[in-house]
Amino acid sequence: MNQVSQSMSTVLSKSSSFKSFTVLLPGLTLAAAVAVVALYLGQFSIIINDVIIAIIAGALIRNTKGISSTLQPGLNFCLKRVLRLAIILLGMQLSFQQVVNTGIQSLLVIIFVVIIAIPVTYFIGRRLGLKKEMSLLIGVGSAICGATAVLATGPAVRAKERDIALAVGTIFIFNTIALIVYPIIGNILHLSDITYGTWTGVAVQDVSSVVATGFAYSAQAGQIATVVKLTRTVFIVPVVFLVSLIFSWQLHQTSRNEEAKKISYANIFPWFVLGFLLMAVFNSMGLFSSKVTAIVNPLTHYLILMVMAAVGADLNFAEMKKVGFNFLYAGLSGMLIMSVLSFALIRRLGI
Repeated sequence: MNQVSQSMSTVLSKSSSFKSFTVLLPGLTLAAAVAVVALYLGQFSIIINDVIIAIIAGALIRNTKGISSTLQPGLNFCLKRVLRLAIILLGMQLSFQQVVNTGIQSLLVIIFVVIIAIPVTYFIGRRLGLKKEMSLLIGVGSAICGATAVLATGPAVRAKERDIALAVGTIFIFNTIALIVYPIIGNILHLSDITYGTWTGVAVQDVSSVVATGFAYSAQAGQIATVVKLTRTVFIVPVVFLVSLIFSWQLHQTSRNEEAKKISYANIFPWFVLGFLLMAVFNSMGLFSSKVTAIVNPLTHYLILMVMAAVGADLNFAEMKKVGFNFLYAGLSGMLIMSVLSFALIRRLGI
């Protein structure tokens, strides 16, 4: 009887896994197809690379044909799981020393900008008439890692679902602007890959947007931007913890840790960063043969193109109109603080 029960459980588990895969398949197929087209067209373009082509193609599909409910799960999977896999595999193209040097070099800039950006954006948000919760969400989202930071901070400040959605929408708009504006500024100022990559990694919000904005400039700039961004992303845990304590104190709650206890810091921590570091360590030890890297490196680039297609398909211009002007002003202030401060520091330090 137990064997029959176990067999039934196995069959049901496999059936459930297959069903989950079929739900993801349409969106994954679209992203894969766009990536193939971008890869092909990128060979003939001297103005824009395949990364930008993938983003534009995704955005055109979203804002002309629209994205059906059958496509959305697979595209969301690209923005989360495929992105993390691509970042982990990207570690195989770097040495551990490169990662450490880039991370340490940008650490001072990250710490300084984050410390300044959150309270200043919060203050501006309050002056614009936004609630404490909204001001904090936009400040933390701008300073750390965009929507992920907003969603992690929401429970800590007891924000309403509508506030969280508006904060995410605000961050999303300025991620979109960054995708367009940063490469243009980089080319106008003739920034080096190191300077541009560091600037992008420190200033742009979401991980996917950083990867897109970095690789839109060059492959090296994309790698540097990713390393810097991963260094910055780790700050999500201490920042969310401190925000939760400060917010609890301001509300004069009996237990300052009451809200903090509701947050799973293990879930917040970006564990894929460890996978990225591990690949860099293995690469430094010479564990990957030339045959392996000859297969994995093009695969990594292809996965990045799939993610970029999903990033483009996430750019819903009609939805942007729904965000109020006060939210936009607060988000703009956060973006400008991150951009201007980080750029000034990077130039000052000679990075």
